[in-house]
Amino acid sequence: MSRYHRGDYDDEDEIDVRVFRRNKEASPPPPRVIARPPPVQGYYATGPAFLAAERTVATRPRSRSRERRSSPPPVIINNYNTQHSDDDSDSGHHGQLVPRRQGRSHSRAPSSDFMSREEYELEKARRELHEMKIRNAHANEELELHVRRNDREEWELQQARHELAHYRAEEHDRERKLRQQEEVEMARAKRELDAIKATQDKERSERMREKEYKSHAELERAKRELEEIRRREDRELEEKRIKKDLELKALEAQKKAQDEKERREKMEKEAIERYKVKEAERIAKEKAEKEENEREYKRRLQEDLLRSGVDEKDIKAILDKKSVKPEKNEKKRTDINIEIGGPVAQRPTYTRMARRHLSIETLNYYHIDFDYDQDPEYILVKRWVPEEERQFWWQHTKTIRENRKVVLKIEDGGKHHHHHHLEPEFEWVRKKERRRSRSKSPGLLMYLAGAK
Repeated sequence: MSRYHRGDYDDEDEIDVRVFRRNKEASPPPPRVIARPPPVQGYYATGPAFLAAERTVATRPRSRSRERRSSPPPVIINNYNTQHSDDDSDSGHHGQLVPRRQGRSHSRAPSSDFMSREEYELEKARRELHEMKIRNAHANEELELHVRRNDREEWELQQARHELAHYRAEEHDRERKLRQQEEVEMARAKRELDAIKATQDKERSERMREKEYKSHAELERAKRELEEIRRREDRELEEKRIKKDLELKALEAQKKAQDEKERREKMEKEAIERYKVKEAERIAKEKAEKEENEREYKRRLQEDLLRSGVDEKDIKAILDKKSVKPEKNEKKRTDINIEIGGPVAQRPTYTRMARRHLSIETLNYYHIDFDYDQDPEYILVKRWVPEEERQFWWQHTKTIRENRKVVLKIEDGGKHHHHHHLEPEFEWVRKKERRRSRSKSPGLLMYLAGAK
């Protein structure tokens, strides 16, 4: 579709003419060139009279006179040639001619060159308007042709729809007749099949009657064989039932034994877990008692050492199990000299040792002569015992006592013949320990604390 925009113009207005072309056409004929008179006093240079997008600058020799005439305003002509694509892939040309509005010349004499340009612009606009009218007529013809083509296509579409409806109706009638024919054939085939079945049944019944009348003995034998077969089947079924019952009983017994085994294992695990819990509680309790006894022992040892006149630094060293200085160690010996009789120089040396660390069995094993102290928790060895020998005795005592720790005894047997004969029996045996009191002797306390 072509669009036109034309504005009224005169000598004082601008000219804006836009042309849209749908199809590529030959370039318009060149504009008519009107010869213009030669420029006045050399203001314009001689050259071609066609329009061009350029700027011409003319110079003239400088006049000697001080008076200078003002030059006429320049003429600027803008030519545009653009192309664009429409939706139907048609190409066109767009031309725009916008001459610059010219101001009035300050010259007193009229310019013949300006008048010739105005006439040229008017002639060019007339040509373009004529071309626009021609293109508009072509566009109207194309539009009418397009409308006719659309009408033709719509008529063909209606014809195709009518033909399709007619074809569908014929197809429906053909299918209906085919179904009716198939139903008739099926009914006839069914009647024939029923007749054949009736004939076969009649022949079969006749043969059966003839067979019954012909061979009564065979019928009796067949009955006996049938009864034998039934008895055999009943016997097999009974055997299968008995076998199945036996298998079920065996499975029940196996399941019961498995359940009993799982129950015993569960009880054993529970008993072991209870024992572990009690043992852990006992160990924790013994550890707590040991720590409490250790704290009590250190407190009493500190009090006894203070009452015995031991220096606080030595007491701290003893409590920390550090060695005491040699000069002070002479005053705090771990040995206790007991005077039996006679002068001091002839007193025998006894070693007082705690029964907590030394067992009577160890002394008897090594044939050591000893005596009991006034405190039943201590014994007196009737000689001086070196440090190495003490360590050896203590290790022997520790080995003996470790062999007499808590014992878990599991008895499996037929001692009890009641419902719990399959359950394990547990017996806990624990050595009874007596509470010991500590000696208040400072020398022995220092020795037991690790003083040297």
